[in-house]
Amino acid sequence: MKIKLPKLSFDRLTMWIIVLSISAVVLGTIRIVTWRSAGTPPPVEQTARPETAKPPASPKPTAPAVIEADPEDAAAAVEVLTRLLGEFHIRENLIRDSGSTYSATVPKELPVIDFLAELRRRLDRVDARLEHIKDDRARSRIDAELLVDDKLARRVTLWRRSGLKTVSGKAAIIIDDFGYSYNSLVKEFLLLGFPLTVSIIPGLEESKRVAREAALTNRTILVHMPMEPEEGKYVDDGFTILSRLDPGTIRLRVRSAFTQLPTAVGMNNHQGSKTTSDRATMKIVLEELKRQNKIFIDSRTNSASVAMEVARSLRVPAAANQLFIDAEDNSDFIRSQLNKMADLAVANGQVVAIGHLRKRTLRVLQEMMPRLHTRGIDFVSITDVIP
Repeated sequence: MKIKLPKLSFDRLTMWIIVLSISAVVLGTIRIVTWRSAGTPPPVEQTARPETAKPPASPKPTAPAVIEADPEDAAAAVEVLTRLLGEFHIRENLIRDSGSTYSATVPKELPVIDFLAELRRRLDRVDARLEHIKDDRARSRIDAELLVDDKLARRVTLWRRSGLKTVSGKAAIIIDDFGYSYNSLVKEFLLLGFPLTVSIIPGLEESKRVAREAALTNRTILVHMPMEPEEGKYVDDGFTILSRLDPGTIRLRVRSAFTQLPTAVGMNNHQGSKTTSDRATMKIVLEELKRQNKIFIDSRTNSASVAMEVARSLRVPAAANQLFIDAEDNSDFIRSQLNKMADLAVANGQVVAIGHLRKRTLRVLQEMMPRLHTRGIDFVSITDVIP
């Protein structure tokens, strides 16, 4: 049986639509009035907000260093590091050793490659080494681990700081006895990578040529003036200053030496233990140097020399040799003397040293000068240490 629904006429359907629409408008108006009278805004549909990214978790603190090396062996390795820092003019108050970590504040200009190379060389002697080296320039620090027999001795941090002193002293090295020849040894000395002062004996076969070549390599030149010794042989070649000569002859010989070597800035004595202890003779020599605006270097072949005293009285710029680096033609001796020279430079601010035109002297200088330079020794011309 089919149920028949009553058919709604168009007018009746339209009427229902109108009634429902009016009802919806009335209800909406009532709700708005109610919200306003209550002083609360209408509800807003909540939209899902993206989750705020959480900050990364802080790194876990590094576990304290566990020292595995034997305490005595570790102490020996630490002593090597501390001693080398001292040679680079790092004061003790800039160094901290907690027993597990070791830190030091170093100049920003520290030559890191040279420093680490020298440190490795020295650590080898105590069976230690520096590993896991990290140079963090953004944070101005160098981190590493000090190991002894493959066991941790210290965690090391070097902090770089601007403004720390990097030059610990000046060293002026004079090399004597040029002029006899012009050979490969002479050329190597002239081409050495650090400042040297070249002292040339006047009147020899290659004196003038060596002076020309030395000038081309920007070397400071001295006249290595022959002077009379207390004992032993000497040759009077027309330049040698003898105490028995009359004042005119002495002055003429000084002038002749500078005529032959006009680029020389001054003079130091070759031999001369007798001449430099003779006040009257040295007064004549130094007066002539003053007339020519030259300097004098007392080679100190005689501890009783009066040359510096007379130079001061005449106001002649002068300096005295403080040690011979190769008084013995032995590599170990020369190394030892160069280290003493460096110590004097640090203690006094500057030092004057004399060596000779010898192959062994050259080889040790080639080896040691870069190392001493990394320690803060500034190699300079003799004119840079004259008051």
